[in-house]
Amino acid sequence: MALLESVPAEPDDDRLRELFAADAETYGRPPLFARMLAHDPDVLAARQAYVAALGRAGDLDELEVELAYVAVSAANECPYCVASHRERLVEHVGVPDEQVDAVLAGDDAPFSERERAIIDVARMAADDPKRVDDGHLERLRDCGFDDAGVVALVVAVGAAVSANVIADCLNVHPEDREGLDGNGVEPGGE
Repeated sequence: MALLESVPAEPDDDRLRELFAADAETYGRPPLFARMLAHDPDVLAARQAYVAALGRAGDLDELEVELAYVAVSAANECPYCVASHRERLVEHVGVPDEQVDAVLAGDDAPFSERERAIIDVARMAADDPKRVDDGHLERLRDCGFDDAGVVALVVAVGAAVSANVIADCLNVHPEDREGLDGNGVEPGGE
């Protein structure tokens, strides 16, 4: 059970309604993660701006960002983030369950070379960021990454790591999403 109660999805506060509306555009409703951060609206607003900037950085597409998030979250054993980004990959990006299961099991064979390079860097950075080396960057460059793309990937990985820390510190788990809507399902999201 989460250490904090989540902020209601329909808060009385005008600023929170506005912040939640931004998440609802992307996820269909404000995810539990946002509802936890909403205890400090300034933090939620900053996190949203940060994640939005990631979406505009480099040439990573949604699939690549979500693969990085799942790989990091699996490496860090963050059940909430794994579940949320798994849903995002399956439901919104269209990745088959079997492929997501492969990433979670440490098998990246079902993916393109570029996607495998992303998954590898994400896992390595989650495990020990100091082990990401010139060989990793060379592999990314061979897959079409320029400097902006490398930075975008590293920043996405950092965002995933920080989301894992936040969810784990607050003891947020997938089952905490139960009852957040009529069928107990929450759309993916940080």
